[in-house]
Amino acid sequence: MIVETERLQLREFSADDLDSIYELVYADSVVKDAWSGRQGTPEEIKRAFAEEWIAPDSEYGLKALVLKETGSLVGLMGFQRHMSDEDMSWLALESHPGHKVGGDPAFIEAELTYALGRSYWGNGYATEMGEKLVEFGFTSLGIHRIINGVRSNNDRSIGLMRRLGFRIEENNASTPPGINGILDTNIPSVYP
Repeated sequence: MIVETERLQLREFSADDLDSIYELVYADSVVKDAWSGRQGTPEEIKRAFAEEWIAPDSEYGLKALVLKETGSLVGLMGFQRHMSDEDMSWLALESHPGHKVGGDPAFIEAELTYALGRSYWGNGYATEMGEKLVEFGFTSLGIHRIINGVRSNNDRSIGLMRRLGFRIEENNASTPPGINGILDTNIPSVYP
């Protein structure tokens, strides 16, 4: 999948991106703590990232977020589609108690996932690509609901969700405590 905006492009990750994505997202404790609790040596983290995200073309999954003008990698962004066989107990929707995210294969729920290197924060990149991805997800991928779960103290991500039009609510999961953003299509929901 290649999605473009005026300044940005999403493309598949390649092995050449591993050192850069490690430095941008995992080596910086502020970014890592907000996005991923992954532990391990740099080599272990890069190997796990490669196994999970360097894959054949797929509409879902994490993609490399790059500046069109320079080709510089600024972070990652994409949709993670949650399926019924996953344990999604960490994501409990306040507005739909008892609903299992991804529990109905006919109702596509995907999580908008992103992490940008801290030196790229404050430039509007996440909002710019987030708007394009939301449109792409609803119109081209047939997503019915886009969700995003973050820690309660992640003010930057909560602000991004608000700019993208997400409804903000408490995460009803017992652990970890957090905030969910929910964005539904305009089609009637199968979940009243």
